[in-house]
Amino acid sequence: EKPFSLLTYGLCTVLIIGGYGFMIFERPVDERYNNYINGVWCSMTTMTTVGYGHFGAISTPGRLVAVSICLWGVLLVSLMVVALTNMLELEGSEYKAFILLNRLYLKGKMKRYATLAINALAIRKMCWRKDPNNRMRINRAYRTFISNI
Repeated sequence: EKPFSLLTYGLCTVLIIGGYGFMIFERPVDERYNNYINGVWCSMTTMTTVGYGHFGAISTPGRLVAVSICLWGVLLVSLMVVALTNMLELEGSEYKAFILLNRLYLKGKMKRYATLAINALAIRKMCWRKDPNNRMRINRAYRTFISNI
């Protein structure tokens, strides 16, 4: 029913557990991981596969945590994209309404162009009747007619 809340909870859980895992396994080899926030930051950059580079796993267990966080992050973010795509997709009745509205819009547009074309044709005919030798005025009216077709 609510995939976004479930995926958000999953992302937060992986973020918290990953930050704790980084703090546990990397604290003995890197003093920057004495702070839990640095472990969470490293977990977030690893989960989103950004990897800024100023924090990284050095020990083997820390690298295993990083790989698992990276895999879970890719899985959860891709599921988030799928859920968003499914949410934005039109259902059958919505799609039919969209097609109907599009047809009505195009019908109105076609009426406007037809009006302009008929008007330009009438002006051309009027110019022809007034002065059949004035080619410049007749050609201008003809170009206006062609541009409105």
